[in-house]
Amino acid sequence: MVAPTFNHTAQLRRHQQILIWVQSLQVMELSFIQRMVSNLKI
Repeated sequence: MVAPTFNHTAQLRRHQQILIWVQSLQVMELSFIQRMVSNLKI
């Protein structure tokens, strides 16, 4: 019974890491788009 629960927590942790990674990518993309828009305005 111990192994499945450990595997489950490992999967949850990996899922959280992926979520954080995706969020950071979206933030980078937003700042990049804002920079491009500001460059176009100039």
